Amino acid sequence: MAVIIGRSIRPLAEKQKAWRELASDYPDMPTLKNINHDSYPSLHKKLTEAIGYYDRLLELFRKPETGAVYTYKAWRHDRYDQYGDSIYSIFVTLEETVTAMQRDWGHDEVTKFKIEKIYIGDRGTIVNSCDYEGNSYDIITSIDFPHLLPDDSFIDFHFDFYVDIPTPFKKGDILTFRDRFGRGENEMVFVLESLTRDDERLHRICVESGDGCDLSGWGYFVNDGGVLYGDHVGPHDGFEYYRGELEGNHRLFHYVSLFLFERIGLAEMLAVQCRIVAENQLSNHFRIDIHGCSIPKDLRAENKITAEEEEKTEQSDGLISWVAERFSIHQIKFLMKELGVDSQTIQTRLIKSPSDEGFLLGRCADIVHEENHYYRNNDVRYNEERRAMARMILEKFGRTENWWADSYGEDEEKM
Repeated sequence: MAVIIGRSIRPLAEKQKAWRELASDYPDMPTLKNINHDSYPSLHKKLTEAIGYYDRLLELFRKPETGAVYTYKAWRHDRYDQYGDSIYSIFVTLEETVTAMQRDWGHDEVTKFKIEKIYIGDRGTIVNSCDYEGNSYDIITSIDFPHLLPDDSFIDFHFDFYVDIPTPFKKGDILTFRDRFGRGENEMVFVLESLTRDDERLHRICVESGDGCDLSGWGYFVNDGGVLYGDHVGPHDGFEYYRGELEGNHRLFHYVSLFLFERIGLAEMLAVQCRIVAENQLSNHFRIDIHGCSIPKDLRAENKITAEEEEKTEQSDGLISWVAERFSIHQIKFLMKELGVDSQTIQTRLIKSPSDEGFLLGRCADIVHEENHYYRNNDVRYNEERRAMARMILEKFGRTENWWADSYGEDEEKM
């Protein structure tokens, strides 16, 4: 129970409360011996030590100190935004840091934050992973604080002990991995082949002396070239069913799953594998959009407007059918105003298949960076609706402003 509490995705304060209840309401017992720890006579004592350590570390983290400053980074999608590395994001107190990150980011924009207390002079850091309200989920330090640690450290016991956690997942399931904040990292999609606990011999060894790393298994992934490969996956208490669209190379997972469930044969699965690899070869090595032989997208056969589509255009505020399926007339008018071009020019760049349209997306990213600059500097020119519209268009292509260079951020960092 203590291990499962520690491995949960709840805030640290809730885990500590649950550990205290465990120590007060349940009988004591010796801890199990494994490859990381000896057997200790009292689990209650070790839990109390771990709770006390986190209390002392959090207290030190919150305490303003001469020679220490705070900074933060915002985690969105699969990367940290680098605002925390810039000079204007250094603060003297934790309260100032939390206020700034809530001012700079909307509640739904960020998965989590990483707040660092940095001891100037290369004396180390204390790193706190938290949510939008500042609730701590995990806190670690690169500094040795002997007065904080108990004699025999038990602070990471929830990752050091293997416990048998049941799982509903089976061979052939298409899965993703949930991080400790409960969000699915959709980029990490895979098909499950097996779990360690499915192997009777390995499972017995893990129960007797293993650690939390053994809550693992084996899965199938697909690389950028469309080729299937296998790799370790885990821990399995972080898995969840993948519920998104299988696009691009990820389409292969559908057929791998069917094969593992014995609904199609090996030949059928290999045929799809070859097709996806061939598509990648065509896309990367037989392109028709390179310098010297580029065919404008609005002139390509796949983008030719049929008579039926022309009729639908007249019924959808003048939007080409495939544009109307993804964009509103307000978004098209927004792009027309920002880019100073007519509706036809905009729409012919929005081809039927979603693509990285640098001409449009670069401008939208610039708009977001510009409005962020106005917002951070309390400039009267700040326009929240303009920023929101630009971000909405970027999201249509699965992009954020961070893939495009932020000239405003670079200027402010130099200042």
